[in-house]
Amino acid sequence: MKKLLFLSLIYVLSGCASHWRAQAIEEELLALQAKVDQLKEIQKKEQAQHKETIEHISKEIENRHQELLRSLESLKNANSNDKLTLDEIQEEVRNLKGQSSELKHEIEKRKSAMDSVDPTENAQLEPLPQDKDSLFIYALEKKKADQCRDAIRGFTFFVENHFDDPKTDDVLYNLAECYYKQNRYDEAVSAIQKVVTKFGNKDQADSALVLLYKTYMAMDNCRKALDALLFLQDRYKSSPHIKNAKKWLEQGNKTCKK
Repeated sequence: MKKLLFLSLIYVLSGCASHWRAQAIEEELLALQAKVDQLKEIQKKEQAQHKETIEHISKEIENRHQELLRSLESLKNANSNDKLTLDEIQEEVRNLKGQSSELKHEIEKRKSAMDSVDPTENAQLEPLPQDKDSLFIYALEKKKADQCRDAIRGFTFFVENHFDDPKTDDVLYNLAECYYKQNRYDEAVSAIQKVVTKFGNKDQADSALVLLYKTYMAMDNCRKALDALLFLQDRYKSSPHIKNAKKWLEQGNKTCKK
């Protein structure tokens, strides 16, 4: 009888322990969910603040631009004979427009990066292959599948650890294409410049200059875009891109303000 009571007591206590453990796990899960919700709420607030900042800066840029244009028009209407002063103001207007475009691009790039952030993202990253050939194939497959986040991780790891590999120019070019797709233009330019300066005699150099042209056009910097085409035309005369480069140069010289 005592043995039966003892076994019953063990069973009850075991049941209580299981209940307490289940309750503890449930509380832990609720706490974790609360933290995730809190992170998402913080991100939402930061995005709203960022949008407000973009709108404010864009408005200030436009106001300043219009103010300079009005000043220039006033000088013209006054029949100013000081051509040097007019030329200087015109140059200032062009510089301001260029700086405004670059600033807008930088703000939008940061906004895009912020919008793509997932508070739980880092926990979901899959490990990269350590073998360089497998790593190259992995990154290419991710790029073809339009999974540029993982492709960029793979290409970047390859460049950092296998820079002297014969495939590095190809890796850098594909890395630049991924950056371009994500509107991360400054990083695309950086990768392209490495292709051209470090691997100028390799197969991807002329294609990299075409991508550089497209990147600068996306950044509203047509002068640098045309410079990339001029360099392509001068350095890679037998490139299959020459025909398009000449067409783009002709169009750009008509539309790009000096």
